[in-house]
Amino acid sequence: MKLKIAALVAFVFVAFAAQSQISVGAKAGLNLASQSWTGVDSLTSIVDFKSLPLYSFGAVLEVGVTENFAIQAEANYTAKGGRQEFSGDLLGISVSFKSDIIVNYLDIPVLAKYSFGGESAQGYVLAGPNFSYAFSGKVKSESTNSVTGTEKTTDDINFKDDEYNRTDLGFNLGLGAQFGLSDNMRLFADARYNLGLANMNTSDAAEDADLKVKNRGIGINVGVLYGL
Repeated sequence: MKLKIAALVAFVFVAFAAQSQISVGAKAGLNLASQSWTGVDSLTSIVDFKSLPLYSFGAVLEVGVTENFAIQAEANYTAKGGRQEFSGDLLGISVSFKSDIIVNYLDIPVLAKYSFGGESAQGYVLAGPNFSYAFSGKVKSESTNSVTGTEKTTDDINFKDDEYNRTDLGFNLGLGAQFGLSDNMRLFADARYNLGLANMNTSDAAEDADLKVKNRGIGINVGVLYGL
């Protein structure tokens, strides 16, 4: 029975793929990465949380379902994180601090894509979930005070010891345009907003304080798709 079900699923998949327009390609772009910190008002009121211009690139698989609707799956190498800044006076000493969190992820978005427009130029909207797995990261810090001067440090993130969550589940929403370069090739460009849903800080102290750190990002991408 299990073999019959597996054979039926395989037959349906092959039949669907045979009737679908499949395109493959590559993309690269800029990720304006930031993090949302909530839950500790005393921290968020004195620290500025800013975005970092980072990077993203990867492979694209598009499966056309109808003339205007497709499923677009990707495998991307994406850097996420954010910047924290503080400046002020502590006990009469002028102090400033800057910390950049940069975490490298394997990103796998699965997006519904609806296209509209003519044959040579089309607009489109994208929406769908995004699964991320972090495989490396670092924290680059720079502190300055009026007594000892400036000190710079770079530390690798140890996900277990630092209690930093390796996995993230997010949601992407985007808008773009694509242009026909030939019968089988398209150039595309889009902008996306990524809303991370998982708490990156998994420590007991963060849970007790109801501190939540979540990834955010605005991605600007360009790429090409080639119809098979």
